[in-house]
Amino acid sequence: MAFRVKTVEYNLETFTALRSTVTALAGTNYATFNAQTFVIPETTNRTFRSVEMIVTLRDAETTTARRFDGIRMGIQIDAVAFSDLDLTGTGIANTGDHYVLTFVRDVTSYFQTNFTGSSHSIVARIEPETDVASNINNITCKFRITYEYDDVGPSEYVKTVRIPIESNFGYAGTTANSNIRGSSSIGQIPALDTFLPESGKTYRQIWFEMMAADGGAAATDFSGIYAVSSGATTGVGLEQALNTSVWFYHQWVYSGFNTSSGHDLQFWSSLASRFERFGAVMGVTYTYSPSSTQVMNSMLIPMNTWGRSIEGTTAADQDVFYNNLYIQEPGTISLKQSAIVFFWNNGGAGNLTFSVSGSKAATGSQGVV
Repeated sequence: MAFRVKTVEYNLETFTALRSTVTALAGTNYATFNAQTFVIPETTNRTFRSVEMIVTLRDAETTTARRFDGIRMGIQIDAVAFSDLDLTGTGIANTGDHYVLTFVRDVTSYFQTNFTGSSHSIVARIEPETDVASNINNITCKFRITYEYDDVGPSEYVKTVRIPIESNFGYAGTTANSNIRGSSSIGQIPALDTFLPESGKTYRQIWFEMMAADGGAAATDFSGIYAVSSGATTGVGLEQALNTSVWFYHQWVYSGFNTSSGHDLQFWSSLASRFERFGAVMGVTYTYSPSSTQVMNSMLIPMNTWGRSIEGTTAADQDVFYNNLYIQEPGTISLKQSAIVFFWNNGGAGNLTFSVSGSKAATGSQGVV
């Protein structure tokens, strides 16, 4: 017997259409996500330590900015009754700008009671509350699940890996089938069948987390459109009546592409000068055989930037941030597709240049406009 702890992620389909909200949490105007099957095969002595239901949304106001007062977040496993929780407060004042909000609900105890087998159907629903009936869109829902289990006996394991897709320097293109980072983006989505070394793989969910500064201006609605290689396009339309730029975040649960070959991620905008520094992280949750001789580990490691301003303007006057990476597994360790995901805020125009180094000299640099 050996107890282990792991974290896996599953997502629900994103609402891209406008959803009417209500002025009170009356339980009569839910937006309900389509059911998704979550597979967690390690059932022996399993204890859920932390399960988060994470919802993001963007307003879709066409005339007047609204105050956001709260949200009801509900979850259902199979035919068990919905568990709803109201997250309310005194209201988030609005100064006349568009907004993007994130809400997190702890559903650990609900999972511990009701997720008793290896596979269950999960449904989620939300009901936002604003000061006056209004609209929201681009509503995403993610579940981050951390659990402890006995690793002796399962017929298969599950894991989530994250594969970074390098971002653009500037704005997204406006031409259909525009590759991220130009021609260098081709193959950023690896051939999963060989990239992931485990045997007996079954892909349970594949998704993309899209991120950018949306660049909204001029009170003109616009859309982001995306595809994998030459596949079918999808996207999300954004309301821009209030003429302000906000953070763009979108989850795209994807199925259907060939996992035996590499692909490129394509993203373009219906208007120029939109979606600045667009990038993505690809997530893959899959099950595999315990007899696998090699395994992939995907880690998220914070880098302490000490919360200070970056003021150096030359390579000789650079800011340096560092962290020690401890990788303890025995045998040959091969670094796979990795990245720095860096968020910053600047009140004016400017560039950032990155270089990354380990025990040797810096191996590369990245300019960001």
